[in-house]
Amino acid sequence: MGIRNLAYCCLVLPQSGPRIETDIGIPLVQDWARIAISKEPAKPKQDKDQVLECAIREIERPVNVTVSTPKEAFDPATYSQHAYDLVTTLLSDLKPTHILIERQRFRSMGGSAVQEWTLRVNMFEAMIYAILKTFLERGLWEGNVHPIAPSKVSNFWIINKQGSLKEGPGSKSAKTKTAKIELVAEWLRAGGRFELGGAAAQLGEAYLRKKTRKDSKSSVKQKKMSESKAQAVGQDPMEKLDDLADCLLQGMAWIKWEKNRRVILAKGIGALAELEEN
Repeated sequence: MGIRNLAYCCLVLPQSGPRIETDIGIPLVQDWARIAISKEPAKPKQDKDQVLECAIREIERPVNVTVSTPKEAFDPATYSQHAYDLVTTLLSDLKPTHILIERQRFRSMGGSAVQEWTLRVNMFEAMIYAILKTFLERGLWEGNVHPIAPSKVSNFWIINKQGSLKEGPGSKSAKTKTAKIELVAEWLRAGGRFELGGAAAQLGEAYLRKKTRKDSKSSVKQKKMSESKAQAVGQDPMEKLDDLADCLLQGMAWIKWEKNRRVILAKGIGALAELEEN
């Protein structure tokens, strides 16, 4: 969830019959992208690789022509339109049956103050819920909406998998981001967890290319210079791979939890030992 950086991932599972299926199958990543809600009102399915590279290309103009950039608006009227465009576009293009929305925090790092940007994202999150609820009540869409707590997803994939985060300098949040990015890169290299289709396959290749370039910076000085340059142009030093990793990991975690739920429904409480943790 985000405004300048919103990532989404569409996972498709094989069709199941009326009985309870415990083997859900390998998901297909049909679509996977990161978009800027406040800057790109057009359909978000276009130019996945360009979005990943954070490339915003302006129309070429003569040198002597100066064009002012309109101020970014954050008022409810503007963002209600953004939210409506996003929901209607994704519902029309992807036709989802289940929508998972990352639950947003109200405070950062346990502080008492609520940041202005947090309020903006929370407002946008609430608008998406309201639009989906309206569509459900009016019969315009039939599906289910599930809030996803990012901390539970991180604990499921990272803590359970590695036991603890790597030691060394840096905050727990930064280490968790790095671990999630590396985990998705590991899945992409090894294969078998999911299949990539269409534009998602191109984005997967771009993800690995960017991850490889990041890993190749062995010099600490080079890394610091790169981060300073990124901050100067308003980019995240993590290069926003964390957003793409988050939405994929949240979808994959929900699929795993759903499979575990079906195992318990089919075999009873005695099947707890069969539940998958990673």
